[in-house]
Amino acid sequence: MLITTKGLSKTFGGLAAVTDVNFSLNKGELRALIGPNGAGKTTLVSLLSGRLSPSSGSITFDGKDVTKMPAWKRVRMGIAYTFQITSVFPQLTVYENVATAACYGQGINLTTDTLVTECLVNVGIEDRSSIKAAELSYGHQRLLEVAMGCSLKPKLMILDEPTQGLADSEIENFCELLVQINKDTTILLIEHNMSVVMQLARKISVLDHGRIIAEGTPNEISNNSLVQTAYLGN
Repeated sequence: MLITTKGLSKTFGGLAAVTDVNFSLNKGELRALIGPNGAGKTTLVSLLSGRLSPSSGSITFDGKDVTKMPAWKRVRMGIAYTFQITSVFPQLTVYENVATAACYGQGINLTTDTLVTECLVNVGIEDRSSIKAAELSYGHQRLLEVAMGCSLKPKLMILDEPTQGLADSEIENFCELLVQINKDTTILLIEHNMSVVMQLARKISVLDHGRIIAEGTPNEISNNSLVQTAYLGN
């Protein structure tokens, strides 16, 4: 297993956002995490990445207990997280954004320029390398975030709503990109676009009211009555 949680919970005051989650992800997987709005998906991945500290439970990544480890150390260990709301450096150029991430993750070395160019080419925005990030469309800022994540050469890439703001043609290219990334990197994908989920994920975990209510193949999840109730309220 690449990452495992046991009894993972997070409360905010009296609100339980994530409750007693036992979750595991194998190396090489492309797993989707789905659930209705407010299910706790972003809270869960924020716990995995270290942006939030759990109220109880434990997290093991690559054989090490990282429960109390800060986010920056988890990045160095190989966890990259792209946010639901874009988090780029708006006044830096596209190139500078990726170079900053690459230097943080890899250190400044002679391969940085090659790595940055490779990441920009892979996500299809190399022709915008000299443009300030603030001048990009929202969809292209999402792609820039993915390029920044790839530059870290992560073991695990967590993508929170990555196709939000992308045009249909861009989504098709993005799905092809994720397949390529998944050859070297484990991916955990939070996504509301169910056609993307069904196309990409080999396994799906479903979160509702902070608890995992089902896990299985796309076909199994599609036919699961608990999942249908969570989404449709039947």
